[in-house]
Amino acid sequence: MDQNTDDSKEILVYKIVALISGIVMILSFGYGIYEMFLEYITTGSFVIGAAMVSIEFPYKYFAKPVTYFAVSLVVFWYSIMHLIHKKIISLDKEIKALLSIIALGIAYISGYELLYNFMVWNAIVVTQMFKGNINIDQAIIGYPDPHLPWNLVFATKLFSAIFVVALYTLYYLSKKTKTE
Repeated sequence: MDQNTDDSKEILVYKIVALISGIVMILSFGYGIYEMFLEYITTGSFVIGAAMVSIEFPYKYFAKPVTYFAVSLVVFWYSIMHLIHKKIISLDKEIKALLSIIALGIAYISGYELLYNFMVWNAIVVTQMFKGNINIDQAIIGYPDPHLPWNLVFATKLFSAIFVVALYTLYYLSKKTKTE
């Protein structure tokens, strides 16, 4: 079989996957922003990400919008990295080094936030357990700004997706090409 045909089929797959995952990202995030805006108009406050955790779609006990967003973010980035593969290969070593350092920094920050969120979430669940009232989807953290709390399910899934994206970027940038 012809190599160009195989390459074009592979590129088509990545383009379709990137398009679908991009649409899912926009729809799920758009839903969250819309619901957050409605909550703010109604109550005068909101919890960041709570709307994306409060429902399951397409039916109860299925995935939440934040799950669709996080998974589609990772899949979108994976597809995009493969689509721009030739541009990445042609980057100067200095640019690759700088981008690798940035990716490493983002991986560290998101990894730290991920561990921090899990520790806080665990403490909240244990506290709820002693009170006899466990609802992990409603766990929030009002740090660093008590007037702008974050839903921990949302924050944890968001930072885990960012962590995976940053690690994959670091891996991709550090891959040796045939010419190096």
